[in-house]
Amino acid sequence: MKTYNGFVFNASEQHAATLKFDDLGQQNGNISKGYMDYCGLDFIVTGTYTKPTRSFNLQAKSDATKRDELNHGPSSLSIKMKSSDGTDSYLEGTVKVESGGPNVGQTYGIKFTRS
Repeated sequence: MKTYNGFVFNASEQHAATLKFDDLGQQNGNISKGYMDYCGLDFIVTGTYTKPTRSFNLQAKSDATKRDELNHGPSSLSIKMKSSDGTDSYLEGTVKVESGGPNVGQTYGIKFTRS
């Protein structure tokens, strides 16, 4: 699995995040085995990767049954990112809180660096 470390942020706050998924070449543009640790929740990540544009369109969902450190409850995120270096080593984009926690409807910046 490839591991990316980074953070979700806005002008006033920043929270660490870790993203993991299987090698993109083995998934034919579909990400079906991804995981993200963010805000005290474990998320399952699915979505698509478009190689010509080096872009990701992901959905992250947590049922909050195993871990919910901030009492957000079941949560869902929409993540859109692009490789800022053309090699998928650095990913940047946005994450929108679709459900769960106090920030539903809010959009934040997101940045990851491959470990």
